[in-house]
Amino acid sequence: MLKQFFLFRSRARLAVLVLLCGLSTVPLYAQQGRIAGRVTDAQDKPLTGVTVSIKGTTQGTVTNESGAFQLTGNRSTAVLVITYVGFQSQEVPVNNSADITVKLERGDAKLDEVVVLSYGTQKKRNLTGSVSTINTSEVKDMPVNNIGQKLQGKFPGVQINNNTGQPGANMSFRIRGAASISAGNGPLIVVDGFPTTSGLETISPNEIESITILKDASASSLYGSRAANGVILVTTRQAKDGRKSIDFSSYVGVAKVTDQGKPDLMNAQEFAQFKKEWYEDAGRYEGYTGGVPAVYQNPASYTTGTNWSDILLQDALTQDYNLSLTSGVKDLKSSINLNYNRQEGAILNTYFERFTGRSNNIYNATDKLTLGL
Repeated sequence: MLKQFFLFRSRARLAVLVLLCGLSTVPLYAQQGRIAGRVTDAQDKPLTGVTVSIKGTTQGTVTNESGAFQLTGNRSTAVLVITYVGFQSQEVPVNNSADITVKLERGDAKLDEVVVLSYGTQKKRNLTGSVSTINTSEVKDMPVNNIGQKLQGKFPGVQINNNTGQPGANMSFRIRGAASISAGNGPLIVVDGFPTTSGLETISPNEIESITILKDASASSLYGSRAANGVILVTTRQAKDGRKSIDFSSYVGVAKVTDQGKPDLMNAQEFAQFKKEWYEDAGRYEGYTGGVPAVYQNPASYTTGTNWSDILLQDALTQDYNLSLTSGVKDLKSSINLNYNRQEGAILNTYFERFTGRSNNIYNATDKLTLGL
């Protein structure tokens, strides 16, 4: 009866009735309130421009010069999502707090990307020069004997041309254009941190791990005036820790000059006919009186003659064999690469032949001492 009394007495006492009956209450509306706080770094320095939003809603703001922010929301259930470039994001429950202080930790995972530069490394964010890098695994299926041929069209702003048709000829690299008349315009080539005067044609493409090109003048801070035309950094293959492998690869191919690439010349019979008609026309229209020489009077007596293109040109055989041995343990990593390449030229008695052998050995003597050979 007491239950019915309160029910009909007043609707304002509905909450009392529910409590007397032992039932849980359900809020009729969310309690909105002021949510304020401050965002700092690990050294308690205020962070400006930090994005602060309430999870699951469209409400958000950014911190001011003092790192302070202010929002309106349900302080009992709201969860703040705090994000800032270069720092780790956080989710902070309000829990009816009147003032919230949040410390953000730096997230350096993406900022510590490094680029190999000559004798050391440098963080990519600190690198002012223009850099292009390619891993040779992307072009490993191209059957050519010069790494320069594999790199054509792979680096923006870098011109790579073959100036001659001679087998094994060096490729021409132009990174910053032609800057000198007599001193040369070729870039500096650095193999595993050591500058070299020999071109890339002396290195087997099979033993190259990656190639990096430094384009801007900032490379001169590392190599001086030799880097005026750019720098090509070559990293050769090295053994991986805990891995042993034996790799052998080879290819054989034939190159030939097609008929479309040969000059269209007259044979002996056609040439004799041409000369006979020339002398006849000269006597008819130009007053020539010497007649047709005997050697040209009977063109049908000649055969097709000698095709000098067929004599000078040949089907050029190209072959390449590469053997790689790698072994890596905790403190010693060793890699041996042997290569034989022979490329015959399309012209008779021209060819390029290369024997290369390279060994990379790295020994970690201590945590602070590494020996390389």
